[in-house]
Parts: sequence; structure tokens; C-alpha cells
Amino acid sequence: MGVGLVTIFDRDLPDADTFRTETDGGKSVAAFLPLLDEIAATKGLPPFSRFVVELDDIDWDEVDPDDMPALWFDPSEGLEAVPTLVGALRAEGCWAESWPESSRQEGVDQVVWSLQQLARDLEVARLAGARFSLSFA
Repeated sequence: MGVGLVTIFDRDLPDADTFRTETDGGKSVAAFLPLLDEIAATKGLPPFSRFVVELDDIDWDEVDPDDMPALWFDPSEGLEAVPTLVGALRAEGCWAESWPESSRQEGVDQVVWSLQQLARDLEVARLAGARFSLSFA
């Protein structure tokens, strides 16, 4: 797993950095985005990957981030999705079959831990009235 995910906020939130600093750099979540989208679909939620924006496609010299509504999400949207995904990964063993058997429990635990840290950061953002997005790093 080489590619990770980072959270981006529309303002400086130094207290919202556990997803970046206390996890594997979002690598486990990035690696299993298709699985998280599949879980979301079965739970009647929009795809989790919708929170991931392609920052490389944006010409920052030409654009004001505040004029890009598709760049930002309300943290409450993420806070709705994350507990559902965590609950499914913990309680529904069928989702763990996506991992190699030798590292199955460790893989599930890492994604769950990372999502929990993301939820913590999203709560900080919600309380601060900030918006967020995720990006590949």
C-alpha cells in the first residue's frame, strides 16, 4: 500500500490532524475505497469515495477554493457515513473476505482505526464550522 489519503479543511484546524498523524497515513482507507463504496451502497449511503477530490486537476493559480462547492463537504456528511462503515466492518464478517486471510483481522482493524480517527477530525471540523475533503497523497 503506497498511496494514502489526507484530510483537507477550508481553514486551518491544527487539532484535526489525527487521521494524518495517528494512522498509516490513510493508506488502508485508500486501498479499500472500493470496498467502502460497496458497503455504503448496501447501507443506502452515497459512495464514500465522493469525499475524495482530485487536487492535481485544479489550476490553483486560476481558481479560488471558496468558489468551488464540489471541493468541500460538510463534516456531518462524513460523520453520517463513517460509523456505518465501521459498524459493518466490525459486525459483518463478509466484508473482511476482501483481505488476505493471513492479515485479515489486522487489515480490518487498521481501516476501522483510521476511520475512527477521521471521524474525530471531522467532529473537530464540525464544531469549528469548517468544511473538508479527502485527497490522495
